[in-house]
Amino acid sequence: MNEAVVTSRLIFRELSMKDINEFYKLEKDPLVRKYIPNIRNSTYSECKESLKKHIDKYKDGTGIYTWAVVLRENRKFIGITGCRYLEELDKVEMGIRLMPDYWGNGYATETGRALIQYAFKRLRLNEIIAMAIPENEKSMKSLQNIGLDFDGYGYFAGSRVAFFKATKGYNYY
Repeated sequence: MNEAVVTSRLIFRELSMKDINEFYKLEKDPLVRKYIPNIRNSTYSECKESLKKHIDKYKDGTGIYTWAVVLRENRKFIGITGCRYLEELDKVEMGIRLMPDYWGNGYATETGRALIQYAFKRLRLNEIIAMAIPENEKSMKSLQNIGLDFDGYGYFAGSRVAFFKATKGYNYY
């Protein structure tokens, strides 16, 4: 499997259908789902279809993908991360979704900084955004720890969100 990003403790690699059980576990976890706006409960079959779409996207050559986040030491799947283009905002958003057992270890901060570096150096973007539900204090703190700039409150997909952004030229990593 292709590795897109390697940090001191993590690897972002392409997803594969072998990840379906861990992907489904992540998508079903009530703590993970708690602050994701308008997410509906997916069946195993729907998760399988979603995973297949992520895998098929690697063929388009854009570099705007979702990857598995695995521990470098043992290749254990701990979540997903990546970038997606939001047509309605005409911006690229970074996202991080980790299993609760791995929260509080700095993995989200490490992931976010690596994503920003990827966005600026490999995708040649000038800006990347992130969003969090304001009530999700852990996510809000994580985005600030990454070094993202708070860019105000607004609405996305029918939910009130806090917008953050990173702008090329600042040192986020």
